Amino acid sequence: PFQSTAVGTVTPGKTYAAAFQVAAAPAPLNVRAHIEWRTAGGAALPASIGSTVVLSGSYGTVAVQGVAPATASYALVAVFSTAAIPGGQIIAVRQGGFVEQLAGEAFPPAFFDGATTDKVGVSYDWTGTADLSTSTETTRTPTSANR
Repeated sequence: PFQSTAVGTVTPGKTYAAAFQVAAAPAPLNVRAHIEWRTAGGAALPASIGSTVVLSGSYGTVAVQGVAPATASYALVAVFSTAAIPGGQIIAVRQGGFVEQLAGEAFPPAFFDGATTDKVGVSYDWTGTADLSTSTETTRTPTSANR
């Protein structure tokens, strides 16, 4: 993989989704995302593998979803090239995320960062320095003083 990150504990039987914003240049590159499931002792379990995405210059979403196996304790997420990466190739991962997917939620999860325009009932913020920190999406429940 050219990007691999431990994402913490998982619950067996729950559905999880991972998505990354990735770009490649100057040549097109075929990539896909994996969720690599592990037992508490670190033994590898069969991975969940996303569909192949062809990247060429601009950022594209590379995503995967899967159900944590019965003996899974934690997971890693990774982005893999489907072939050897040519010399001089530049690969950039702008943002990635791993979430437990609730019934009815869209897949892949919608991309956002702290610069995303707020909308009614939802705000987007950086947790620190813009473009160098994680981002949050906060849903607010409207309240009314009028009864």
